Amino acid sequence: MGEKTLSKGQRAMIAARDAGPNLNASEVARVADVSQSQMSLARGVLARTPHLVEDVVAGRISLNQAYHQAREAPGPVPVPELTLVDAEDQLDRHRLLPDEVRTALAERLRAAHQAELEVLAEADDLIRAARERRRDLIDRLAAMSLTELEDVVGDRLAVEEADRGVDGGGATGESREGEDGEADG
Repeated sequence: MGEKTLSKGQRAMIAARDAGPNLNASEVARVADVSQSQMSLARGVLARTPHLVEDVVAGRISLNQAYHQAREAPGPVPVPELTLVDAEDQLDRHRLLPDEVRTALAERLRAAHQAELEVLAEADDLIRAARERRRDLIDRLAAMSLTELEDVVGDRLAVEEADRGVDGGGATGESREGEDGEADG
């Protein structure tokens, strides 16, 4: 009998289980021949729902199914974590970039941050203006008498009715004219 080939999810789960949390996730993923995202899912299942680990390893459920169950389990939702070793790897890779590339990236990051601040400021201005308009409208409505309110509502209804007549095109107008013509004749 031939050996059954393990799925990538099974390999990721075995690697996560056997490697432990302190080893570099990207290195463990490389050795196990799985993606870093699969390794993150496996670590999330291991941390949140360890009782599902053997089900994944045995092939009874997929890694994705186990991760979805882990997400629904009570407690904090597992998120792919950046370990200290992973962070150091990324920092080392960043240091290997040429100075002009790092400078350009930093400038783009600053520009993006500045643009974000400007958009947030503009949004705050729009919210403030909308709140002022709402307060003004409430104040005006509060100052009106019942008769004035009825007049405003009646005027608005008349405008909407006229808009419907115009929006309806010639058909509405023609049908009225035809009715008038028949009534006159």
